[in-house]
Amino acid sequence: MKDNIEKYLYVINPNTRAISKELIAFCIDEVIDRVYLYLKTDFLPNRIDKVIANIVSTNIKRYCKGIELTKDDIGANDTFVTKVQDNGQSINYSNELTKYFASATDEEIFNGFEKILARYRRITVVGRYKDEKKDS
Repeated sequence: MKDNIEKYLYVINPNTRAISKELIAFCIDEVIDRVYLYLKTDFLPNRIDKVIANIVSTNIKRYCKGIELTKDDIGANDTFVTKVQDNGQSINYSNELTKYFASATDEEIFNGFEKILARYRRITVVGRYKDEKKDS
């Protein structure tokens, strides 16, 4: 499924080839996980691959457009230093695109795709279990 989504993503948005494969894989995994939670299921139909590819593409475009709008004269970089140690000689980097996918709300991620996904969403049934005793 992930391979199909990646292929569709490159067809929809050829500019994503400039992004590392690991980062694309993270974005796809993040959206798949969110779709599982949104649909309340452990099974995704095969025909949803293109929808997920569109969601990933739309969010990458939205993120990149936001970066373009906030660039200054020096330029913006997608990777930032988050931690530096002196004697241990370690530097930690953070990728802002991964932060975006990890922290964005479902409404931001699924913007415009809720209606397509809604037909696959499982309903939540609230009721009594057979083992529960009836109130008297």
